[in-house]
Amino acid sequence: MLIWMPNWLPIHVGKHSGKTIPQIVLADPDYFFWAIDEGVFDNKSAAIQEQAMFVDTCARAIPVKEGFVVQYYLHPYSGLVDRFEVVPEDQPLHQGGSTALRRPCIDLSFARTIADGMDKQGSKNLVTDLKRYRFGNSRYRLTRLRCEHLFDGLLSEGRLGQSCRLLILAGLD
Repeated sequence: MLIWMPNWLPIHVGKHSGKTIPQIVLADPDYFFWAIDEGVFDNKSAAIQEQAMFVDTCARAIPVKEGFVVQYYLHPYSGLVDRFEVVPEDQPLHQGGSTALRRPCIDLSFARTIADGMDKQGSKNLVTDLKRYRFGNSRYRLTRLRCEHLFDGLLSEGRLGQSCRLLILAGLD
């Protein structure tokens, strides 16, 4: 069961000591999803575990506007994630040197999924594009408050679309 947590707790261990879970996933998504996979948060307090599960779920299904989809582009030589765009769902799929894949929502774990492991640069590219899409500026400074507010708003405002909710529920089985 997912619980919305209004009071984010800082982690006090490792390279992201002093940061909250939303700060970690937006500063270093590759590390965050690795930590989830490796159970790094499993030996933390129940509140930290719940917050990690909540952010893990939401960061894999950040909604886009109705009638739009996320088009991910893979680098033509490495095959790793290069960037994403939010495009109208009826727009033809990109044709060109880069492979394009579509999903109903923004997934910050997508770079790790495509790489089948670590992809620091692809993960950073996804955060840069998320800042451009959500805040209108790829250089938008993600302060602690801004990181937390992004995740506070996703479920509390009912902003997860139906297709994204279905992806989340499928992943919880």
